[in-house]
Amino acid sequence: ALILGGRRLSRAIAMPLLALIVVIPIPAIMINSIVFPMQMTTAGLTSWLLSLVGRSHVLSGDLITTRGIAFQVIEGCSGLKSTMSLVLASVVFTDIVSRNALEKVVIVSLAPLIGVFVNGLRVLILVLSAAPAESTEHTVYGLLMMVLGVILLAGIESLLARTVFARGRRAMPIRARVIEAPAKSDRANRRLGFLAVAAWVSVLFVSVMPVGQWEIAKGPRINIETLPTEIGGWTSRGIPFDNALLGSVWFRHRIYRTYERDSDKIRVFVGLEEAPEFGRSGYSAKTKIPFSGWRSIQNLAVSNSSGVAADRLVIRYPSRSVMVHHLRLGYAPWGLEAIGSWLGIDRTNLGGWPVALVIRVEAEIDADDSSDVDLRLRHFLQKIADWYQSPR
Repeated sequence: ALILGGRRLSRAIAMPLLALIVVIPIPAIMINSIVFPMQMTTAGLTSWLLSLVGRSHVLSGDLITTRGIAFQVIEGCSGLKSTMSLVLASVVFTDIVSRNALEKVVIVSLAPLIGVFVNGLRVLILVLSAAPAESTEHTVYGLLMMVLGVILLAGIESLLARTVFARGRRAMPIRARVIEAPAKSDRANRRLGFLAVAAWVSVLFVSVMPVGQWEIAKGPRINIETLPTEIGGWTSRGIPFDNALLGSVWFRHRIYRTYERDSDKIRVFVGLEEAPEFGRSGYSAKTKIPFSGWRSIQNLAVSNSSGVAADRLVIRYPSRSVMVHHLRLGYAPWGLEAIGSWLGIDRTNLGGWPVALVIRVEAEIDADDSSDVDLRLRHFLQKIADWYQSPR
C-alpha cells in the first residue's frame, strides 16, 4: 500500500488490514496468559452484578456460590472468543459508518470493554438460572450477548457521531468523504504487476509445500512417572487433578502425588511438555494454583531452586491455607517461547531444553509452622528438580 499509493492508500485500507490482524491465531502460551485474568475479571464483574440485583453470594477465586450452588467460571466463561469476535465486528462496523480516524480508534478500543461487560451479563444470567455446565443455554446466551455487544457499539458510535465528532462531520465537505483513486502512472502499474506476480508465486509455493510433514526436532524423552515413590522417608500415593481449573493448559504427561511422613504431607505436581506445539502450552499461571475456590493469593519472595528462580505463594481457601513452591525447568524466556510456538521453532534454538517441566510442591500451613513448611517445601523442590536434571 505504501509503495502503490503512499500514506493515502495506506490509511484507506488500514481497517481491512486490522481486521486481518484480529483473525490471526494466537499462540497458546499467549492465550494462557490472557484467559486466566479474563476469567478472574468475569468472576469479579459477575459478583458485582449479583450484588447489584440483590442476590446474596460468595466469590472464592473462580467459584461463585449462591443458594447452595457453586458456579465455576471456566475458560469458556472468560469471554475471550466473544470479545475477539466483537473486536472484529467493531473494525468492520466503523470502517463502514465512520470517516473519522479518531472515531474509529475510539470505537475499536471500546470493543474489548464492551465484550467483557456483555460476557459478565451472560455469566450473570447463567448463575441466576442455575444452568447446567453442559447445557445449550451457554451457547444461546453467548450468541445473544454478541448481538447485544454489536447493538451497544452501534449506540455508542451514534452518540459520539452526534456529540464529540459532530462538529468535524459538519465541517467535512462532501467531496472529502469520497476516497478518490489516485491517478495511475506507468511506474505504479509496473509495481502493481510485479506485486501481483509475486503474490501468485507465493500462493503457489504455499499450496504445494508439505507443511503438514514438517516436524519440530524432538529431543530425549523423560518419563516423569519414574520419579521415586519414596523420597527421604516420604512415601507417595496418587491424587486426582483439578481438570476444570487447568482447562486448556496442556501437558504431554503429568502426575500428582501426595508424599506422607508421620503426620506431614507434601503434594507434588509435575507436568511434562515436550516439543512446543501451536495451540498447546503448559506455560500458565494456573499451574501455580492447586485447586479452585481460593479467597486470596499472596506472592512471596522468589527462591532459588537448582539455579532457577522458583515462585513462592500462600493461597488461602475458606477452610485452609496452602503454601506453594512453583518451578519451571527447560522453558525459554517467555517472549522467545511465545515467538517460538508461533513460528514452530524448537525451544532449544531459543535457550530452552528439548523438554520442559512444571514442578509444584505444596502443603497446608498455619500461623505456627509456616516457616517450617516453607523450609520443607524448599528442600523437597530442590530434590525433585535435581533428580530430573541428573543424567540417567
